[in-house]
Amino acid sequence: MAMDLTDRQHVDSRVMNSGGRALAPLMFLVLGLGSGARALAGDLAVPMLTWEWLYFVLAMAGIYGLIAFVAVLLHSTIEAPRHVDPATRRVSLRPLWQTVAWNPFSGLMVVLLTACGCTSASNLTEIYRANVSTWHDATLWQLEFPIFALLRDSWLDLPKFWDQIYFQMWTFVLMVVVFTHRRSGLRGCAILGASAVLAFYLTRVINLVFPVAGPAFFEPGWFSLDGTFSQTTQGMIKAYTAGRIPANGVYPATMAMPSLHVGLTAMAAGVLARNWRWTLWLSLPWLILIWMSTVMLGWHYGLDGLLGIGVSGLAVFLATRLQDGWDWLVQRKAFVALPGRVREAALTFVYNGLITPASFRKWSKTEG
Repeated sequence: MAMDLTDRQHVDSRVMNSGGRALAPLMFLVLGLGSGARALAGDLAVPMLTWEWLYFVLAMAGIYGLIAFVAVLLHSTIEAPRHVDPATRRVSLRPLWQTVAWNPFSGLMVVLLTACGCTSASNLTEIYRANVSTWHDATLWQLEFPIFALLRDSWLDLPKFWDQIYFQMWTFVLMVVVFTHRRSGLRGCAILGASAVLAFYLTRVINLVFPVAGPAFFEPGWFSLDGTFSQTTQGMIKAYTAGRIPANGVYPATMAMPSLHVGLTAMAAGVLARNWRWTLWLSLPWLILIWMSTVMLGWHYGLDGLLGIGVSGLAVFLATRLQDGWDWLVQRKAFVALPGRVREAALTFVYNGLITPASFRKWSKTEG
């Protein structure tokens, strides 16, 4: 018996949210951009594995797991009254579990792929560190100096408060990943991950074209950050940019424009609003707080945040088109005739572009 329209839409939704098909565009994006950036960097390419990179990836996975656990716990608390057995007045655990249970591991794959994709942009950072010697901070500082002068020593000048806000950006983004996965399925989660990767690469390209170090690096004496983690981190970034810390795949160098903190927060807030419009009452104030923290701590100029929002919007648009294009190809079984050749080409691409970087090839020729 032929399926009606509702049945077909349900099947199409399950197909588009299936693990491999939903994750494929993100995997190809990470592979393609990572290999391209590594090829461009050449001998400057970042080592494949560093302790800093491993700590970052494990931290992302750990925060995601904690948020996923809390989400299930909250959902169980909300749903528990609806699963009380009238006879025993006890919660029926099996129906409750069937209601709240979900598979967090596919979402974890999105987090890991996104972390790998975002950190692979560090190869462009190495190009920036090796070649950029002129920054455009003087123009931006002169333009926004009245704002910094107004904020300095005002009631808003609370570095330790803004420090706590600033370093919660990734927690907010990962929270949105969890809720998006539970609400929209793996497809929406993968689009968010691909958007983040594209945002990282777009910002790195803009950094190379129009280098801006940031207010705290241009006028360090203006900002009083004693006792903050921002002060420690900015010192490490200065050392890294100057070449006193080796490449590790995590540090961003003095690259202020546009602001990824503001851009990724705006991206996550927009994704939340697509699923729950009322969350704008919470996410927009949070976005403003993140934006303010980047300015108050000297990480960014105000214009950096504005451009960051624009870049994040472009990244979401491109990621959505990429996923839509992949869905179109899958529905028409465009790759059925070429599984072997595609697999062989992908493996060759991975080996030449990722597993055997230029620095290793150079070493093997010298030592071998």
